[in-house]
Order: sequence, then C-alpha cells, then structure tokens
Amino acid sequence: MKTTKDANGLGGRVGMSFFQGWYRGEECTELKIYQEIDDFQLNTDIRAASREQYDQHLKQREATLEAIKRQRLERQEEEEKAAIMKMRKEAIHIATGIKKYKPQVIKPSDMPLTQAQTPKFSDRFRARLHSQ
Repeated sequence: MKTTKDANGLGGRVGMSFFQGWYRGEECTELKIYQEIDDFQLNTDIRAASREQYDQHLKQREATLEAIKRQRLERQEEEEKAAIMKMRKEAIHIATGIKKYKPQVIKPSDMPLTQAQTPKFSDRFRARLHSQ
C-alpha cells in the first residue's frame, strides 16, 4: 500500500543537491582562494548615521519651534501690558469744561388754558355722581 503522501500526489523528490559532493560531506578537492575585503560598510552603521542626522534635524526644528512660541508669548504679554496701561489711562477722570449753549428765550403761549374734565370711563360712576 502507498503512503499517504504518494496517494495524494504530494510526494517530494530528492533534490539534485543531495547528489553533489559537498552535501554528502566529501572533502573539497579544490582550494578556494579567499579575497581580503577591506572596504565595506554595515547597514547598521549607515542606518545609525542617518538616524543621528535625523535626530539632529528634529532637535533643531524643536528649538526653532520653541523660540517661535517663546517670541509669540512675549509679544502677547507685551500687548496685554499695553492694553492694561491704556485701560488705566482711560479710567482716570480728566475734567472737561462746561459746554456753552445759546440762552433759551421763553415766550408766552397764545393758546388759552385747558379746562380739566373728568374722564368718562364707565356709566356707573356717572350715575352715582348725578344721583347725589
């Protein structure tokens, strides 16, 4: 009976590298010549240098933003002080002179005086007044 791998058609093959000598542990017949590598840079060193530049840029930007914020606060405080001084100056009473107007001339009226009459709001009050 076939194994489950072969039955499903999923059986793997042995790769060609299995038959090569280095895989089986045989000694290498050729001597490989290694070259000296003097000039190389690790990616971690490059990344560290770029990160350091980025950190310096951030510090410089934060410093400029802080300076702008400090200047804005100082300007706002100066404006508040100036507004307070202006309000205090306006609050102090300064005497002003009496204004001169034309004298008013009163002329007598040509109309006769009015005669007072009782208002006629309802009939019941009139009935009482006439009955007495």
